[in-house]
Amino acid sequence: VTGQQFGRPFRNAPSSRVVKRGLDLLKHKLPETFDCDLFSEEPRFEHPLLAGCQHFRIDRPVDVEGLSDGDIHGIGDDGNVLEDTSLLDDDCVPKDGVARRKYFAKNCNLEQHYFEPDLVYTFDFFANFFSPARHRLELTPFFSIDLIPYFNGYPLFMSMAKEQDSQEYLWATEMWHKRLLSYDESPGRLARFFSGAESTENSDDWNDAK
Repeated sequence: VTGQQFGRPFRNAPSSRVVKRGLDLLKHKLPETFDCDLFSEEPRFEHPLLAGCQHFRIDRPVDVEGLSDGDIHGIGDDGNVLEDTSLLDDDCVPKDGVARRKYFAKNCNLEQHYFEPDLVYTFDFFANFFSPARHRLELTPFFSIDLIPYFNGYPLFMSMAKEQDSQEYLWATEMWHKRLLSYDESPGRLARFFSGAESTENSDDWNDAK
């Protein structure tokens, strides 16, 4: 799976009822395989790699042998990984990344495939709406959300993959910002608007809501 996992509970968290309402509104856009626990001591949200990465390809080891240090196999002129799922040997799997993510968002499709140790897998992750320099979600040119007051000094993963049963990370690249060291700064107007007196009871409310 891939996603985000935090070692401490959120600060200035919105009411669990607000979060649940938001998830209900987004339910038709979230993959069936999406899983989250936002009000625990270690909040997380996760989904399978194939339903989360922007681009994905599979190669045989012989295809990448003999490459020099400066060469990267399977990269287009625009710097993106060239999607190639032909080695799955399944004509039902879409050939482009957007359709492939939707296809593997369904458990019935995901369960038909597995990773094989004798193949080379390449995953491409990016998020156009996140600004690492400002550590903000920039949803439109006129609307952004500062994430520092929420995550309790814990960094985001720029890229992460872990084995779901053992919880062992295959890789995990943390993205830090100097303002995370001052994570106890006052929340912004948006955080104050959404968080309320219920925030101390978020965990119980969330468990009841689920």
